[in-house]
Amino acid sequence: MNTRPESRPGTVVFVRLPSLYPLARYGNWIALILMLMIPILTGAVLWHVFDDPQARERLWRALLDSIWRQPDNLLAMAALPFVLLYLAVEQPARLKDRIVIGETGIEFQRPARWRLPFTSRAWSFSWVRLRKAELKPFGPSFVLTLSDGACTRRIIMDEWVAPDTPRETVKLLLKQRLQRHHKRIALEEALRLAEESPLVCALRTRGVAIQRPDVSSPLVFDLLKNRHAAAAVALLAVIGLYGAVDLVLLDETYAGSFPVTSWTMAGVIVAVLTYRWLSAAKLPFAIAIALALMIGIDAGFAMYPGLLRLNQFTDSAEMQAHEYVLREYVRLEPLEAGLPVIEFKQGIEYWQQFKPGASYTLYLRRGGLGFYQLDLASVYAETRAFYEKRNIHSPTRGKGKKEPLSPST
Repeated sequence: MNTRPESRPGTVVFVRLPSLYPLARYGNWIALILMLMIPILTGAVLWHVFDDPQARERLWRALLDSIWRQPDNLLAMAALPFVLLYLAVEQPARLKDRIVIGETGIEFQRPARWRLPFTSRAWSFSWVRLRKAELKPFGPSFVLTLSDGACTRRIIMDEWVAPDTPRETVKLLLKQRLQRHHKRIALEEALRLAEESPLVCALRTRGVAIQRPDVSSPLVFDLLKNRHAAAAVALLAVIGLYGAVDLVLLDETYAGSFPVTSWTMAGVIVAVLTYRWLSAAKLPFAIAIALALMIGIDAGFAMYPGLLRLNQFTDSAEMQAHEYVLREYVRLEPLEAGLPVIEFKQGIEYWQQFKPGASYTLYLRRGGLGFYQLDLASVYAETRAFYEKRNIHSPTRGKGKKEPLSPST
């Protein structure tokens, strides 16, 4: 369908809604200053408290050890510069973006001098090239999809307003957008708001025919009839099945803290890559986002056994026995420096047979990923033997009761 307009009024410019509100304009700088000042102030206070050179050296070594020995801390430190760059470069650049509807077509401009790689770039469609303009659901709102048959661009409707919009109207629009994101509304109402937006009105003034969607269209999309969508569904099932099966088969767990940052970053990376794949395959926006999020969350959970298995495969020294001391129920501290503290949340009765200060042997491995993981097979065996022996010697006590779960870290 050719959407070339017949009439051509003057040029109309739109800017991002947050760029007209001071708090939204400077929010990224406030966050940037806080992210920089909090660790600096914390370090200055600790440096002042530990005035002894040896204490400062121990503090510095402990900080470096906590970074290098924990992959999630290391990944968080590696990700920090990118977050700071986004706040300092990309966020201010976004606030300068403009959409210009002129005599020859529609143009998305990025006048900021500095931009990050792999972020949105400027684009334009001439009225001659524009073949399709359609509103599509996007969560509680809508996006405007423009296409010339070869390229497709999307514009989030509730982000763009005229630069001379009064401040009170800007505050009201920001409030309404926040309410839409936190409180679901009917798609019919969201569609009405999108059709009344200044951007859509300006395009229709130009004579551009904007297709009004069937609000139920995302619900009737057949995933299995599209080979890319079917492959994404199969990938979702395979990742989930692997995570569930390997979690049952593994007799090892994380020693000390969990690498939550690693799981989260893996899930985010998988979700982004999945969305780019499905978006390039021209799946509906809502379907691509939903599948990408589900696969990303699935991958994040599958990283729990996945990292353990990868750490196991990259280990050349195998399991090593280490002596621990029971300090309290149930907290075991290592006799060797650099090993993690182990805490058990279950099987309290088993551990109560040991007195505080008793030694206990645990088997740990440190694989190629750099973190320690605990072999639970020996702990399971001893715990199971304890409860079986107790039930044999106390038949009335164990009658009708289930055996307590083996301890887990």
